[in-house]
Amino acid sequence: MMEQKLKEEEERKRTKEIEERMSLEETKEQVMKMEEKLQGLQEEKHQLFLQLKKVLHEEEKRRRKEQSDITTLTSASYQPSLSMHAGQHLLSISGEMTMFVKQPHTITLPPPCYCRCPVCLLDVSAWTP
Repeated sequence: MMEQKLKEEEERKRTKEIEERMSLEETKEQVMKMEEKLQGLQEEKHQLFLQLKKVLHEEEKRRRKEQSDITTLTSASYQPSLSMHAGQHLLSISGEMTMFVKQPHTITLPPPCYCRCPVCLLDVSAWTP
């Protein structure tokens, strides 16, 4: 009877060791698979970051070009010739700004317009005739 108990105990120990070995091997395999997946995700992240960087660079170039074009157009055709009339804004064909002039060196502005558009918010006090 004692021998049978010892045999059963040894059998349980062997079974437990085998299960632990299998479980250890399975765990190692899972860790390896997870590391491979992590490496793949890191590579994907790197590629997406490079793509984002490229898109942002192209957007910045486009924005600078547009700003440069606007500056060029504005400076090439700018002469005060935009008529403001009682709160209504009338652009001349050339898109220039015009002031109401009574005498050669006296500029008279029309009544103030409170619509808060960029034209109405211009600081014309710094302008010289």
